[in-house]
Amino acid sequence: MCERRGCASICPEGVMERERKKRVEPVTDQLHARIAVLEAAIKDDSHPPHRPNGTGPDGPGPSHRDHERERDRENGHGHGHGHGHGEHHDARAHSSVSVSATAGSLSIGTGGETRYVGSLAGSAYLRDRRSPPSAGSAYDAGSAGMALGGGPPGSSGSANSGAGRQRRDVHGGGGDPLADLRSRLPPWDEGRSMAEAYWDHVNWIHQVVPRPTFEAEYLPSAYGDGGNPHQLACVFLAMAIGVMFDLSRPPFHPRGKELFNLGRQALERSHEKASVATVQALVMVGTFIVNDNDSNGAESYWPTLGQAVKIALSVGLHRDGEAFGLDGRDVEERRKVFWELMEYDRTQALSFGRPCGLSNRHADTKFPSADGVLFSDDSGYHHAKHCLVKMMERVVDIPTPVPYSAVVDLDLELQEFRKSLPESLMCSVAIQDLPLDTSLHPHLVLQRFGIRLFIAEARLHLNRAAFVQALKASPTAPSHGTFAAAFVALYESAQEIVQVLKQLVLYSPALAERWWFFWFHAFSAAVCLAAIAIEAPTCGFAQPAFSGLSIVCDLSGAARDGCRVKDGLSTLLGLRKRARERLDAARSARHAASSAPAPAKTEGKDDELHRLLLAERRRDERPKPHQTSSPIGNGNGTPGGARDIRDLPKRLSHMAPPIPNPLAPVRPHGHHAQVLANGGSHHNDLDLSPSAVPRVDAGPTIPLWPDAASVLIDYAGLEASGRFEISVQPFLTQLEGYAWGPST
Repeated sequence: MCERRGCASICPEGVMERERKKRVEPVTDQLHARIAVLEAAIKDDSHPPHRPNGTGPDGPGPSHRDHERERDRENGHGHGHGHGHGEHHDARAHSSVSVSATAGSLSIGTGGETRYVGSLAGSAYLRDRRSPPSAGSAYDAGSAGMALGGGPPGSSGSANSGAGRQRRDVHGGGGDPLADLRSRLPPWDEGRSMAEAYWDHVNWIHQVVPRPTFEAEYLPSAYGDGGNPHQLACVFLAMAIGVMFDLSRPPFHPRGKELFNLGRQALERSHEKASVATVQALVMVGTFIVNDNDSNGAESYWPTLGQAVKIALSVGLHRDGEAFGLDGRDVEERRKVFWELMEYDRTQALSFGRPCGLSNRHADTKFPSADGVLFSDDSGYHHAKHCLVKMMERVVDIPTPVPYSAVVDLDLELQEFRKSLPESLMCSVAIQDLPLDTSLHPHLVLQRFGIRLFIAEARLHLNRAAFVQALKASPTAPSHGTFAAAFVALYESAQEIVQVLKQLVLYSPALAERWWFFWFHAFSAAVCLAAIAIEAPTCGFAQPAFSGLSIVCDLSGAARDGCRVKDGLSTLLGLRKRARERLDAARSARHAASSAPAPAKTEGKDDELHRLLLAERRRDERPKPHQTSSPIGNGNGTPGGARDIRDLPKRLSHMAPPIPNPLAPVRPHGHHAQVLANGGSHHNDLDLSPSAVPRVDAGPTIPLWPDAASVLIDYAGLEASGRFEISVQPFLTQLEGYAWGPST
């Protein structure tokens, strides 16, 4: 019977045939191999091995595809090569062993020129290069202080010291090729005064060059007969930026551009001998270009920023200096320069909707520690900024389509980060309640504005795609739909940036006119607020959104004629006009107890708004007569402005609609603002359950023109009627008290 059924080989009363046994053994071996591989994979998931090349615990773990490749490789050996169980046992043993590499090799020459080569680079680049006489000393993780450049014993210390780096002309040979540039430096006292303006008005946000290093090394060598040409570039650029932000001079004084061009000439010397000073100078170039009166500054800086990132890699700033045995001062300076560069990299990437130049997983450089000597950080602002910059990469790298839950989770993480900031930054205080009196150091006041702006920028860009989908899905009540959390988060962000700008103008109008990025973000915020009023005019957010838009229009219109601040004003005024029409139509329909919808929006105007929000392509890209091709115009056709932004109270007294009074400021760390469509009633029906979380897919995003901003609403209360008709006088009275701001 067993033979007839074909199962004689497993008959309990029979004996397994020998040839059958040969077929079972390989199958058993394969099964053991599969079990071994799966056990190894489970073990790897529980205890991830050390990852070389600076990948830390926050880096990506072994992927499912990696495990599949490992399993296929093991199975392939079992099938094709007859590997037995013993060899699979060896593979299991090897799975617990990690592979690591040294930090690489760092060479620092006597003129400060620096060269980094990773440990896994090609052997031709790893060989001992003794020929250049200025090769100086080198450090590597395994033999710190060992001279690889043929220098005398003990030269490593002097090559690493600050003073020693300045005493040799990197060009070598007779004569001084930098003599012509040095001859064009301003007199010593005038130059010191220009640099002082840089420390007073710029160092609060950018500390790319430590002041002690600048005053003890860069400045004396620039006025001497030696030094690195890129350190000379830093001196010219610091003076140029100082002139730009010198409140005793008119904005954008031509002397600043002259010094800037001299700095660029010095920077163009000896690119093959890059140093930390090279990166410092390139970052300072960005500070000048981005805030200059040229409306295309940020775009022209983008390639230079990429160059700065590449040079930072070539001098090893992405590897922590402790691995090379550098002294504490150099370690901290390298850390500071790296994270200041990353700030520009991440913020510009957000602004343009482009990828970052360098990923966090490719760097292991620690955050700098403020010691009060090289640089200070009494408020904790700079440490908070560096932490946020590291988080910004995740905002930049979010693709579309993306699970909406990922957007919500990251937004909550940004809110928690804000809650964790030190009390000195006063992020728990409503922005209109921040003290602005002259007893406070100006840097502290500006840092409180700045950190709010950075967080707001990240949240606005993160939530913008879902915000647009919320308006499309539920224009009558966007705060109640699937994308409600993102809608409210972006509304908070946009209102925050508007209030930051307003408070900055109240504090120091002259300084506000020079810091372009505040206006850059304000344009983005205003476009988002305009979208609410135009696309959802019947919701409770529409009127306060219109008020925020009006504030940006009035502040921009009050600037002097020809100032970059007025670029894009015509676009905002057009959006405000459309928003006013939509709100009036919605109010008329309500008063008439009519169910008729608001007037239909024209297709062309919709295209313009969508392009500003999500870069949606227009059907006809050809320029038409009397039509600007971008929201960044040249100021032509805009209403005449006051000669100075200090005349803002006069301008606001006869410009556009009333501004709502802050009736009920929301707690800044409340989960989301409770501003609703029906007379200010509160709703807590945001459906974020897994079954309700869709995907966000709005295509690639671009900057609205500036950047964005966020956190905490200034206007949360609504009248029962849902309308705001409040006098602008309280704001004008407040403005008159602060219009001139501090003198420093």
